[in-house]
Order: sequence, then structure tokens, then C-alpha cells
Amino acid sequence: TGEVRRVHGGAILKKTNIKETNFIVRETIHKEWKEEIGKVAVSFVEEGDCIALDVSTTNTEVIKCLVASFNQLSIVTNCLTIATIAAQNPNFSVFLPGGKLKNSELCLIGQEAISFIDKFHIDTFFMSASGVSIEKGFLDYGLDELDVKHAMLNNATATFAVMDHTKFYKTAIFKIGSTTIVDGIITDCGIQEETITSFKESGIMIYTTEHII
Repeated sequence: TGEVRRVHGGAILKKTNIKETNFIVRETIHKEWKEEIGKVAVSFVEEGDCIALDVSTTNTEVIKCLVASFNQLSIVTNCLTIATIAAQNPNFSVFLPGGKLKNSELCLIGQEAISFIDKFHIDTFFMSASGVSIEKGFLDYGLDELDVKHAMLNNATATFAVMDHTKFYKTAIFKIGSTTIVDGIITDCGIQEETITSFKESGIMIYTTEHII
């Protein structure tokens, strides 16, 4: 619930979700939904693929499922946590860019990271976002990570957004792009059927464990 802030002549309800909490805190939130998303994501991957994952706690669950499901993949990520998990499989090739470390997110940012990602042909990019709507497209809080996300997007053959159902119709300050930048959205079964229908009618496929390819 929001907090009340006193103002001259009365009080107003403070807005919630003004900014994103840090990576370590977010890892514990909606973990079961993120695990569900990871199980769907593996359906879009083939043995030997080059997979990009940007920094997000949802993608930490995606990489766990990839490690459990495949013998050999190339993983491109700017997230230290994701790289560490991927390295648990000795047959995975893990590519981590240089750049500036953003401490709160445990990720690498900056032009050096972008230039490194531009060297790759990525088969599939699993893209995180803080919010999405048909009208506003994909939105996020992290300005520093935005250019790295775009580099992965620009070098990927296929892109799927990975986000739990609470992020639909949720707003954030920075625009990633319209809904047309992805080949589909992978989410959990908490999403309403009306939302799936609305997005499908707008040309955006939504995938869950109950609506899978």
C-alpha cells in the first residue's frame, strides 16, 4: 500500500513503484512465476544456439532452466549472476562484456559492453522489461542498461520478452520500444485470458505453460 504524505491543507497518497528495487531484493519476489517463465523459454531454444540474456531476476530463472535442459549453448549476458549460473555447465560458452559495473544490478554497462555485444550473431534474446501495454510498448526503469538491451535486440534473430503477469499495463519511465520489437511475450499463468486475447488481436503472441508452442 502507498504511504500518506502531508501537504499544505491536507494529505495525498504517495505513488508506489516510482523506482526499481535492487537486484538482490527483487530475486526473492514472485520467484515461482519466474521459474514458470523459465520453463516456457526453453521451448524457443535449440542445442548449440547463441542466447542473449539481459540483466533481470526473471532471466536468472531462465538461465537455470537452460543449464538444466541443454548440453551446449553460447550465452551472451551483461549480468554477473547469470554468467555465474551459466558457467555451472562446463560445455556452455559464456561471454561477458567489459565496461562499468553497476553495483546495484550486478551488471556491466557502457559503450565497451555495447561494442562487445555488437560482435555477436544472437539466435534468441530473452529481454526483460518493467512494464508493457499495447499502446505504450515495453517500458523499463534502467536507463544505464537500456543501450545494452538495444544492442542485444539489434543483433538477435528472435526476441522474446520475459515478464510476469503483474507487469502488464504497468508503467515505467523509459521506453524500450513498441510491442512489435519482439516475437512474443513469455509470462506465467496468472495472466488474464482477456489480456492474452487483446494482445493477440494486436498481433502479439503471449506464451505460458498453458499457451505454449
